Amino acid sequence: MSDERRVRILNATRELLLHYGYDKTTVSDIAQAAGVSKGAIYLHYPSKDALVEALLWHDADRAQQEIARRLQADPNGGSFTSLYVHGLRVAMEMPLLRAIYGNRQRVFGDVFKRLAPNFSNQAIRAAVIEFIRKYQALGLIRADIDAKVVAYMLAYMRYGLLTIEDVIPSDEAPPLDAVLDLLVDVLDRGFAAAGGDTAAGRSAYIAYAENAINTVRSQWESTKVEEEEDHE
Repeated sequence: MSDERRVRILNATRELLLHYGYDKTTVSDIAQAAGVSKGAIYLHYPSKDALVEALLWHDADRAQQEIARRLQADPNGGSFTSLYVHGLRVAMEMPLLRAIYGNRQRVFGDVFKRLAPNFSNQAIRAAVIEFIRKYQALGLIRADIDAKVVAYMLAYMRYGLLTIEDVIPSDEAPPLDAVLDLLVDVLDRGFAAAGGDTAAGRSAYIAYAENAINTVRSQWESTKVEEEEDHE
C-alpha cells in the first residue's frame, strides 16, 4: 500500500471515529470516506480493530515526532518548561490524543479497553519518574522536590487541561494562549531550575519518548499473544 493511500485510510478512520464512534463506524464507511475499496483495507488490516490499533500507533508516533520537531526549532527547546508546554500543545491539537486522555470509550470501543492499560501502567509511570530524575540531574528541574511529587503534579495538570471541557464548555474557556502563558509562569516559578543543559535535556527527552513508545508496543504485542493463547 502506498504511503499516500495509507494516510488517507488512517485520516478517514480518525475522522469517523471522532464523529460517530467505534460502534457506529464500519469498514465500508471508512473505505468510502478514504476513496478506496473495502477489499483494499482488508488486504492490509485484517479487521476494524487492527485498523484502529494502527491509527493509534500512527498518531502516537506523529505526536512524538512533532514534539521533537518543535523542541529542535525552539531556541529554548529542551528546557523543562518548553518540553512540557510543547507536549501539551501537541496533545491538545490532536483530537485522538485528547480522546485517549479522556478515556473516551465511545471513540475507541473495546480496542481502547484492551490497549489503554499499556499507555498508563506502573512501568510507564516509573519511567516518567526516572526521566524527571534525569532532568533534575541535568539541572533542568529543581532537585529539592521529590520526583514522584513532580510527576504527580505534572500529570494532574495535563489531564486537567485535556479534559477540562467536561466541566467548563469551550465557549466559556479563556484563550488557550493566555492559559499556557500562565502555566509557563507557574512551571518556571514552581518546578524549573535555572542554568541547566537544555541540549542534553532535548536529547534525553527524544530517547525517553522513543523508548516509551517501544515499551508500549512491546506490552501490547505481549497482551495480544496472551489473548490468542487463551482462546486456543
